[in-house]
Amino acid sequence: MLTAPPKQQTSKKSVRKLCLLVVSATDSVVVDLKTGLMFRCQIHDSLLSICSPFDVIEIAGISKPKEYDPARPEYIELLGNPKSTGKRLKKRKVHKLLKPLISKGRTPLLGFRGPSASYWTLTGFQPSLAIVVPDRGPLLIRRKDGSAWVRFGFGQFVEELMVQDRSIQAALSDTVRSRFVGKQLSQFLGWKPKYLIVGLSSPVNGHCYKKVLGLLP
Repeated sequence: MLTAPPKQQTSKKSVRKLCLLVVSATDSVVVDLKTGLMFRCQIHDSLLSICSPFDVIEIAGISKPKEYDPARPEYIELLGNPKSTGKRLKKRKVHKLLKPLISKGRTPLLGFRGPSASYWTLTGFQPSLAIVVPDRGPLLIRRKDGSAWVRFGFGQFVEELMVQDRSIQAALSDTVRSRFVGKQLSQFLGWKPKYLIVGLSSPVNGHCYKKVLGLLP
């Protein structure tokens, strides 16, 4: 899966359009409609309240960050003043965009077994993002501390990862149920989840953790 940032800064005169997959104040995920590559970035505050997954934004260009982070090799900086195009891609179009980016279950998710990796072992050659179509599940769980987790099968592997999506965390806090799967999960979300966007976190006490950044229909 090709997700590495471009080697050279894109011309500011070259308008780029990005499809939003995860909208977050700190760690958004987008797909470049021109290249089909998937990136991590920070979305401008003015877009956070008006944009949602599958929306298309327009930017002047992209560039590599000043400081390279091996835990987020796909991270880019957006040039100019990002704007909403007012367009939202249909689900079928998004599925076509994501098809070549889907991770296979033949190797461990994000290239290593277990829920975390030591920061010093990361080289930046392994992706920090993955699009997963679960073989089994997903099962959404609220733990006793109020955190949200997703358990799912991925090839021969079973993962149970924390959900970073705050809207899902908030929705779970308003219900008495602590487990959702199958039809119950679809009713809870209002749509049937097809994709999980999994990403590596920033280092915490020297370790980077796999997290579910978002769920998509």
